[in-house]
Amino acid sequence: MKPVTLVACALACAAIAPAVHAACSVTISTARCVSAFGQAPTGPATEEAGISARFVQAPERPERPERIVPGRSTRFFSTSAVPPPPPTYAPGDVLPDDVMILLNRERHGLPAPRDGWTYFRTGREVYRADLQTREVIDRVNDHMSIRF
Repeated sequence: MKPVTLVACALACAAIAPAVHAACSVTISTARCVSAFGQAPTGPATEEAGISARFVQAPERPERPERIVPGRSTRFFSTSAVPPPPPTYAPGDVLPDDVMILLNRERHGLPAPRDGWTYFRTGREVYRADLQTREVIDRVNDHMSIRF
């Protein structure tokens, strides 16, 4: 493409572009401006270019009620959706029957169980406890190489 043609095209585009960007200079609360370019251009340059626009009635948006939980500053937060944290156990406590044995101890860098104890997991907490009585010996989260 010749430089003269390129400059002529650039000038033609520059003449039309401000008219397109000057679209919808009139603000009407219940109408929006539409055109072939997405916005309504105005002015004599657009009439010469054959660009047309019109105002159409915009549908009213229903107002959304804000759901605020009393005592919280966060919107859209429900206390029923957040599960309570699992209880923590101290050495000497007995783990309930629903606490699962941790079977992939190698993945977490824990040594093999011995002397009748093994690892139990409840939530994100891992405990070393007696296998028969389920009495907690120690909490081992701080000694793991990979955490939950």
